[in-house]
Amino acid sequence: MPFAIYADFESFLQLSDDHSDAHVPSGFCVVTTSIFEAHDYRLLCYTGENVMDAFFEHMQREEQQIRSVLSAACR
Repeated sequence: MPFAIYADFESFLQLSDDHSDAHVPSGFCVVTTSIFEAHDYRLLCYTGENVMDAFFEHMQREEQQIRSVLSAACR
Protein backbone atom coordinates (compact mmCIF):
# COMPACT_ATOMS: atom_id res chain seq x y z
CA MET A 1 0.00 0.00 0.00
CA PRO A 2 1.39 3.43 -0.84
CA PHE A 3 -0.31 4.95 2.25
CA ALA A 4 -1.71 3.70 5.54
CA ILE A 5 -3.49 5.73 8.22
CA TYR A 6 -3.68 4.64 11.85
CA ALA A 7 -5.98 6.41 14.32
CA ASP A 8 -6.52 6.12 18.06
CA PHE A 9 -9.17 7.88 20.12
CA GLU A 10 -9.23 8.80 23.78
CA SER A 11 -12.52 9.18 25.62
CA PHE A 12 -13.98 9.59 29.07
CA LEU A 13 -17.06 8.04 30.62
CA GLN A 14 -20.00 10.31 31.25
CA LEU A 15 -23.11 9.28 33.13
CA SER A 16 -26.16 9.85 30.95
CA ASP A 17 -29.69 10.72 32.06
CA ASP A 18 -30.72 7.06 32.09
CA HIS A 19 -27.77 6.27 34.43
CA SER A 20 -25.80 4.41 31.79
CA ASP A 21 -22.24 5.29 30.87
CA ALA A 22 -21.46 6.96 27.55
CA HIS A 23 -18.00 7.20 26.01
CA VAL A 24 -17.35 10.83 25.06
CA PRO A 25 -14.37 11.38 22.73
CA SER A 26 -11.80 13.78 24.17
CA GLY A 27 -9.04 13.52 21.59
CA PHE A 28 -7.28 11.51 18.92
CA CYS A 29 -3.93 10.87 17.32
CA VAL A 30 -3.52 9.98 13.66
CA VAL A 31 -0.35 8.88 11.91
CA THR A 32 -0.06 8.57 8.15
CA THR A 33 2.68 6.34 6.76
CA SER A 34 3.77 6.10 3.16
CA ILE A 35 6.23 4.50 0.79
CA PHE A 36 6.92 8.07 -0.36
CA GLU A 37 9.58 9.34 2.06
CA ALA A 38 8.43 12.98 1.89
CA HIS A 39 4.96 11.92 3.07
CA ASP A 40 5.93 9.23 5.57
CA TYR A 41 5.08 9.46 9.25
CA ARG A 42 2.84 12.51 9.43
CA LEU A 43 1.46 12.74 12.95
CA LEU A 44 -1.46 14.77 14.31
CA CYS A 45 -2.67 14.73 17.92
CA TYR A 46 -5.79 16.72 18.78
CA THR A 47 -7.65 17.49 21.99
CA GLY A 48 -10.34 20.10 22.29
CA GLU A 49 -13.82 20.91 21.13
CA ASN A 50 -15.71 18.92 18.50
CA VAL A 51 -13.30 15.99 18.41
CA MET A 52 -15.19 14.01 15.80
CA ASP A 53 -15.59 17.04 13.50
CA ALA A 54 -11.85 17.70 13.76
CA PHE A 55 -11.10 14.05 12.99
CA PHE A 56 -13.27 13.97 9.87
CA GLU A 57 -11.85 17.29 8.66
CA HIS A 58 -8.34 15.92 9.08
CA MET A 59 -9.24 12.75 7.20
CA GLN A 60 -10.69 14.78 4.32
CA ARG A 61 -7.45 16.82 4.11
CA GLU A 62 -5.42 13.60 4.15
CA GLU A 63 -7.56 12.16 1.36
CA GLN A 64 -7.01 15.25 -0.80
CA GLN A 65 -3.27 15.21 -0.22
CA ILE A 66 -2.98 11.46 -0.87
CA ARG A 67 -4.98 11.77 -4.10
CA SER A 68 -2.67 14.57 -5.19
CA VAL A 69 0.47 12.55 -4.44
CA LEU A 70 -0.84 9.44 -6.19
CA SER A 71 -1.99 11.45 -9.19
CA ALA A 72 1.49 12.98 -9.58
CA ALA A 73 3.15 9.57 -9.12
CA CYS A 74 1.08 8.06 -11.91
CA ARG A 75 2.13 10.65 -14.48
